[in-house]
Amino acid sequence: DSFNTVQGSAVNLRGLGSDATLVLLNGRRLAPGNMGGNFVDISLIPLAALERVDILTDGSSAIYGSDAVGGVVNFIMRRDFEGSETRVRYGTAESGGRHDTSIGQTLGAGWSTGSGLISYEYFDATALSAADRSYTSASGTPTNLLPPQTRHSAFASFNQELSEDLTVFLDGTFSKRTSSSAATNELFSQRSPVETEAYGATLGGRLALAADSQLEIAVSYGDSNSRLKTIDVPSASLLADSRALSIVTSVDAKLDGTLFSIEQGAVRYAFGGQYRDESFRFTSAPTVIDSARHATAFFAELQVPLLGPRIGTSADRLSVSLAARNEQYSDFGSHTSPQFGVIWRPSDALRLRGTLGESFRAPLFVQLVPRTDLAFPIAIFDPQSAGALAGATTCDFLAPDAACTNVIEVFGGSRGNLQPQTSTTWTIGMDFQPVSMPGLRASLSYYHIKFKDRIADPSNVVDSLLALEDEEILGP
Repeated sequence: DSFNTVQGSAVNLRGLGSDATLVLLNGRRLAPGNMGGNFVDISLIPLAALERVDILTDGSSAIYGSDAVGGVVNFIMRRDFEGSETRVRYGTAESGGRHDTSIGQTLGAGWSTGSGLISYEYFDATALSAADRSYTSASGTPTNLLPPQTRHSAFASFNQELSEDLTVFLDGTFSKRTSSSAATNELFSQRSPVETEAYGATLGGRLALAADSQLEIAVSYGDSNSRLKTIDVPSASLLADSRALSIVTSVDAKLDGTLFSIEQGAVRYAFGGQYRDESFRFTSAPTVIDSARHATAFFAELQVPLLGPRIGTSADRLSVSLAARNEQYSDFGSHTSPQFGVIWRPSDALRLRGTLGESFRAPLFVQLVPRTDLAFPIAIFDPQSAGALAGATTCDFLAPDAACTNVIEVFGGSRGNLQPQTSTTWTIGMDFQPVSMPGLRASLSYYHIKFKDRIADPSNVVDSLLALEDEEILGP
C-alpha cells in the first residue's frame, strides 16, 4: 500500500514515512492520493501561487491531530498580490533527450475591502529512457527511468471584508496530471499510464472579537481521483484497470486571542473543534474497497509567560505552552495527544527551546478492511527440492523444473481491528541570531521519536520468490 504507483511526490519528515507527515494547504487538510490513499501528492500544488512553506519538525498531534508524527508541512498560498506575473522555465538533460517546460501565470487585484487572485501553472516533461544511460542500457525496451508527465494546476482565492470586524474568504484548487511508466524484463513488458485529478475548496469567515481575540469558522472539501492501467506491450491488451478516490470534508472552528494579562505579559489561548468525514474507494477487479468514517476533534492550547521581556525588547524571556487534542473516530475509537513546550531567551541573540508530547496516526482504510486481493500459484526455488540437492541454484519460473516448488501466493488478508500508531517525541534545540548581524542565523536541534505499534505491510519488505530460501536460513 505504500508504493508510489501514480508518479506523485510526498513529504517524509524525520524518515518516518510519507504517511507520518501531515500536509496542509493554508492550514487545511488535503485528500490523500495514490492507489492506497496513503500520502498527499504535493506535486499537484501550483508553485506559481505559492507564497511560502511552513515546516514544523515536531510531533504535533496535540494541535493538528492524526498524521502529525514526524511533523507538519503547511503550504501557504499567495493572497495579497496585485498585478500580473508570468514565469517560464525550460530545462534539459545533457544527454538522453529529456526536457521539461513549466509556464505559470498569476493575476491579482486588491481593493479597499478585499482582494482576489487566480494562478495557473502548466508543466510538461518528456521521458528518460533506460536506453539513454550506459548503466541501464542493457534493460529491455521500453523501460523508463523517469516517466513522461503533463500537469495542469490552478489556484484561486477571494477575500472580502463585510464589516470592520468580519471577513469572508474562499479558496479553490484544481490539478490534473497524466503520466506513464514502462518496464521490460525477461518475464514481461508493460506500460502503465496513470491519470490523477484533485479538487479542493474552502469557504470561511473570521470575526474579530474583544480582548484581541478572533473566531474563525471554515468548511473545506478535497478529493483525489486516480486511474491506473496496466497494458501488455506486445499484445496491447489491458491487464488491469485500477481506480482510487479519496474524499475529505471538514468543518473547523477556532477561537484564539488573549485570555488575560499578568505582570510577565499576555496569557494567550486557542481552542476549537473539527468535524471531518473521510471516504476511500478502490476498485481493481475483482477487488473493491469502499469505506468511510468520521472523526470529531476538540483541542486547546495555552501559552504562559513566566519571565517578562527585558527592557527595550518585546520577546518573553521564558514562556511555556500546554496543548492537548482529542479525536474520536467512528471506526476504531479515540485518542488524546498532549504536548508541553518551553522557550527560554537568555539573551537577545540566543533562544533555547524544547518540546515533549505524544502523536498518533490513524490506520489507513486499506489497512482496516479485511480482504483478500488475489491468490494464485507460483513456482519458487526450493533448497530441499531434488534439483537443488543435485546442485541447481535457481528455478525456471516460466517452465518449472526439479528445483522448483509450487506455492500459493496470497495478497491482502485480514488486517482489521487495528488501533492507531502512537509515538512519544521530545526535542531540544537552540537558535542563534546576533543582533549585529541580522542576516546570520544558526540552529541546532536534537530529537527523539519512539514509534509504537507501527503498522507494516510484509509484502513491502519480504520477497515472496525467496520465501523457501529464507526459511532454509532463518527457520520456519
